[in-house]
Amino acid sequence: MKLKRLFHSVWALGFVACSDSPIAPPPPPPPPIPPTLSVTTNEVGPESALVHASANTAVAWRVFWGSTLAFGDTTPETSPSPELNQTLRGLRALTTYYYQVEARLDSLRVRLSGEFRTPDYPVCDNRNTTTPTVTVTITWTSPTPPVMGNIPVLDNVDLRDCNGRVLTQNGDQFFSGSPGTVQMRVNYGSGPHWFGGMVFTNDIWFVRWVDASEFRVNGVRLTQPTDSMPPTWPCRPDVGCIPGPRWKFWVDSLGGVHS
Repeated sequence: MKLKRLFHSVWALGFVACSDSPIAPPPPPPPPIPPTLSVTTNEVGPESALVHASANTAVAWRVFWGSTLAFGDTTPETSPSPELNQTLRGLRALTTYYYQVEARLDSLRVRLSGEFRTPDYPVCDNRNTTTPTVTVTITWTSPTPPVMGNIPVLDNVDLRDCNGRVLTQNGDQFFSGSPGTVQMRVNYGSGPHWFGGMVFTNDIWFVRWVDASEFRVNGVRLTQPTDSMPPTWPCRPDVGCIPGPRWKFWVDSLGGVHS
């Protein structure tokens, strides 16, 4: 009996699994990180203040500000920068102001709040409303009274505070008697003030500068001439147009006058 060999071929078939479920979308990008801010106010004066802000990245800046929490004023948005130096102007002395500094990074906006109070004007500034004032009495007694039409006159009286602000008007005339006096209100505790004036001699065009021996400020004789001040009244160049002195005096915190 003859044996037969049987050969079997095996075919490998590949199968692909299919599913009806949708493909999952990629996860969303993480939200932007808010910038870190710091804010300070510097150089705060009666009429202006400097707001300084910084961030850990370049941002566009705006400042909302006003004398109430409703603000009311907004500065234009700046170009992106890691720092802001914004001067707020048009402020009032002795007023509390509120502000918010806004930093924009793309569509993300972050705000940081602050407040400050404006100070009064400097003590020697005649707009100062809190510093006490004192009446300075200037008494003029000329040894040989100059006259204009037989009336002693001290002309172009010049009284200045410690900022150099003129407290009188050019051409002011005082002292229509001999001796004569004039009273002026000045702030005190403010340091130096200055006084000067011109006197007539025999003729309306003949003028000279008043000497410290001829007047007193609150009874004090002044001894320190300083600065030259040109005359503002018509004068003869060879007599009255030579620049003359201002006389310095101090008003202390108690209202006392010192030479």
